Amino acid sequence: MGCSLIIQRIYDVDFIKSIAAMPEFLNNAEDGMTIDKYQPDMRSAWLLITDNNDIIGLAQLKPLNSIVLEFHPQVFKKHRAKYNKAFFYETYKWILVNATKYQKLNATIPVVYKHLKRFVLSVGFVLEGVDRKSYIKDGIVVDRWIFGMTREELKEAIQWT
Repeated sequence: MGCSLIIQRIYDVDFIKSIAAMPEFLNNAEDGMTIDKYQPDMRSAWLLITDNNDIIGLAQLKPLNSIVLEFHPQVFKKHRAKYNKAFFYETYKWILVNATKYQKLNATIPVVYKHLKRFVLSVGFVLEGVDRKSYIKDGIVVDRWIFGMTREELKEAIQWT
């Protein structure tokens, strides 16, 4: 991939908020979310992804139940062209080694972000369904796509890196 990403689990709420609530990430959030309202969900694992001490982004891994994680990646725009795929694949590796009880990784994307649908399909996610009328963006109630990857599919995806 041409880069050497480092993943570190972080627990500092203020540090997480300082990144996750930045305008470039918060602008993609559901209507009504502001920096003042944003609170990181500390039941989640928060991963800081860096390359040579340069912060590439954060990955939130939120437990949905005892065997499923929901993935919320946040890659800085300036790093997306170079690091997006590596960010995902390195997170998959981290999950396989450090979150061994989890059998599945899910992601939801509002249908207004068609480019993200293409991207997650390209990194191994499978479209599993639609969560209808479940997100408000720009004053409009929209559907969200539901994507998933089994543990076996995570392993397959990283074999191509």
